[in-house]
Amino acid sequence: MGRRLTDIETLLFNLDQTPQFGTNIGAILLLDKASDPQHLRNAFASCVAKTPAFREFVHQPAAPLSPLVWMVDQHFDLDHHVRFLRLPKPATRAGLLATASAFVNDPFDRTRPLWQAALITGSAKVGAALAVKLHHSIADGQAAVALGSVLLESQASAEPAEAVDLARVLGDLASDETTVPASLADTIRSGATRLAGFLNEATERISQAADSEPTPEPGAAFNSITDGLSSISGPGSPLWKQRSRNRRYLAYSFPLDALKKRARALDASVN
Repeated sequence: MGRRLTDIETLLFNLDQTPQFGTNIGAILLLDKASDPQHLRNAFASCVAKTPAFREFVHQPAAPLSPLVWMVDQHFDLDHHVRFLRLPKPATRAGLLATASAFVNDPFDRTRPLWQAALITGSAKVGAALAVKLHHSIADGQAAVALGSVLLESQASAEPAEAVDLARVLGDLASDETTVPASLADTIRSGATRLAGFLNEATERISQAADSEPTPEPGAAFNSITDGLSSISGPGSPLWKQRSRNRRYLAYSFPLDALKKRARALDASVN
């Protein structure tokens, strides 16, 4: 069977079913000119071959007791994940950012690996943009930076990524992967086994705690939970009141030399 989602991956995968807690990570790279489409496809194909999260989807068993599992997408289609969009005339920078924002806002197909990228082109004056979105269950900020290091080249003369035979790579991986439970009974049995293991571990920990600590007063555990909940009640941050799935991107330009000068004056870095 494929790898089980960790607790935090499961939380993040399920969290964005509530509109206020969308968990897409979006990034937009503004380019002076469009990248070569085939070079870009090769770079992402290399990521798919090297990074499990780029080729796996979340299998959701029929029974709620069973854990979510990462499985290799045997019908993986690079064209679904890497797209090429062109702005209608007259192309503008505002239109470029609006198109990128709409792309990042679109929800993922949760039956496929949870990432997409789009190269958006306009005109020579407007330039182009590479928009990338990742679900938070497969990447955090650090992973997104690592992806950028794979896609971006430090020198203009750098050799483009070589083509990858994705069909062969994915075929080899799928042949080594055991299938998920074939029937509802198998799924329930798997979930029940996991639940039993959890209860056994919980019982053991409670026994260990009872041997080392005095017995708490009846209802003490419940009171501590309710006290904790009451401490976080109230109006909360005003920043969250109007939060929704909608995201938009704006671009500001600053002279780099002025930023560096100001950073030195504050004994800081531009970052």
